[in-house]
Amino acid sequence: MRPRNAQAAPGKARIMGVALAADERRAVLSLFFDAVKDVAQRYGAPLSDVLGIALAHEMGHVLLPPPSHSAEGIMQASWEGDDIRHALLGDLAFTNDQAEQMRTRLRRNLGPAVLEGNGTVKDGRARP
Repeated sequence: MRPRNAQAAPGKARIMGVALAADERRAVLSLFFDAVKDVAQRYGAPLSDVLGIALAHEMGHVLLPPPSHSAEGIMQASWEGDDIRHALLGDLAFTNDQAEQMRTRLRRNLGPAVLEGNGTVKDGRARP
C-alpha cells in the first residue's frame, strides 16, 4: 500500500492501484491509499470494502492474460458511480471466462492437485 499516487492530478480519474507482472510466479501490486480513501468517502463505503475491490481488480491483472480490462465486471478499466455501488453490493464480479482463466493459471503454477474444480483449495479455503 502506497500513501499516494505521485502521478495524480486534480480533475483526472483516480487510479486506485497498479499491477506489474514480474514473471509467471511473481508480481508487484501497488494500491494508492489516498485514492482508495477518496472513493470510500465519496460513496460512503467502508474503506476495507473499497480496498478489497481495488485489490481484486489488481489481482485480476496479475492472473489474467493481457489485455485484462473488460467492458463489464470488476475488470472494467474505470468505474462510474453505479459500478462502485454494484461492487459494494457484491454484484460486480469477474466474468465466468475470466474466473476460468485465473483457475487455469493457478492450476498451472500451483499444480493440478492443489485446486479443485470449484476454485477451492483442498483444505477448504476459498480461492478466486
